[in-house]
Amino acid sequence: MQLMSPNSTSSLTPNTFNGPHPLKSVVNAIIRTVSRDPALAIGCIIILLLLLTALSAPLISGIVLDHSPEAIDLDNILRQPSAGPAVWWLGSDEYGRSQLVRLIYGGRVSLFFSALVVTINLTLGVAIGMIAGYYRGRIDDVVNWIITTLVSIPAVILLIAMAVLFRPSPVALAFFFGLISWTGVARLVRGQTFSLREREYVTAAYASGARDLRIMLRHIAPNLAPIIITITGIDVASVILTESALSYLGLGIQPPTPSWGNMLTNAGSYLFRAGWLVVPPGVCITLTVLCLYIIGDGLRDALDPRLRR
Repeated sequence: MQLMSPNSTSSLTPNTFNGPHPLKSVVNAIIRTVSRDPALAIGCIIILLLLLTALSAPLISGIVLDHSPEAIDLDNILRQPSAGPAVWWLGSDEYGRSQLVRLIYGGRVSLFFSALVVTINLTLGVAIGMIAGYYRGRIDDVVNWIITTLVSIPAVILLIAMAVLFRPSPVALAFFFGLISWTGVARLVRGQTFSLREREYVTAAYASGARDLRIMLRHIAPNLAPIIITITGIDVASVILTESALSYLGLGIQPPTPSWGNMLTNAGSYLFRAGWLVVPPGVCITLTVLCLYIIGDGLRDALDPRLRR
């Protein structure tokens, strides 16, 4: 059987054979879904506002509120929320620190921490899963052995051990968290790559002499975009909850650096004396996780062809 030339196989690539480029199709599907789903649109708006507020934390605290998140004011210890100066709208903690300023900075820390973890998680998981699914054989066996070994050890136990032994900074803790949480992503990507590897356009690209790296980056990776986008929101929500759980155990991001997790943990000690301290970080964590799950579920409905109507 005579193989097709590179020119004749180019029409079988996903860019032309299946219509629009996969990434363009993903973007169009997301825009259509957001425009038709009010809950998803509201969730996206809330997350966008939280991100903008977190990014503007130095500007808000330094210029608008003129207050530092670590500034101690002994004259305003456990001050109740008041309608006076904006800096005291949410009250103060046991050191007289403004809850509003710390909440804004806490969002900056928590969201940055989660984004860094998910970035490392996705980078490792997608790369390793794609390599294992594409090459299969011994490489796949080694990857499966590593995944099975890591999965057999609860991630929370490893995080607790690392936090107890080294007391890491938020960045170091995020790197360690990312290094041990990529296995789920790798499994999903590996399974999808198994299927995509047998598609006609991949076979045609291989027959035309395309190198393995080009095939993976040009023909397989764009078709993994839907599953990657979907699990990103879910992973960010999971990381926020895990960081809050570690902070509750006193092993997460350590004060005086504020995070929503350690703010909520600290507020628990003053639940009956200053119950207002619990509400702001609890609402922020709940609202962020809820919106991220709504976004993840909405994107799954938009990008999974089996669920499209």
